[in-house]
Amino acid sequence: AVVQDIHDFLPSCGFEINTFASVDKARLHMAVTMTSEEVVDHYFQNRHLSCQIQKDLVNKMGIDQDPHEPASNPPWVRYDKSIPDRVKKEVNGVQSVADVYRMYKGTHPEGSIARSIDRTRIIF
Repeated sequence: AVVQDIHDFLPSCGFEINTFASVDKARLHMAVTMTSEEVVDHYFQNRHLSCQIQKDLVNKMGIDQDPHEPASNPPWVRYDKSIPDRVKKEVNGVQSVADVYRMYKGTHPEGSIARSIDRTRIIF
């Protein structure tokens, strides 16, 4: 009953569910994934999670950081999907979230603000 309730509830929260039996059919496994970027955006925004700023954006903003100095990585800031619209008024070449925040490829060839570990933390 609990497994069925979880299986029915999680998709309404934007998660994808895949259930399967173990090889010996003794156990039931449930894989929970989050592949939708709209869902990632929702959880990053509502949980006030942080993303790292693109290195190129730091330079475009006129901040003089030595890119070869390990201690001068771009900062992490709270994710806000409205930032690209506000930044593009001040910085040329900024059009989207991908121009502001560091994007991670992983299983998302187009890039995502969320790393695999971020997705896991959101699920749990």
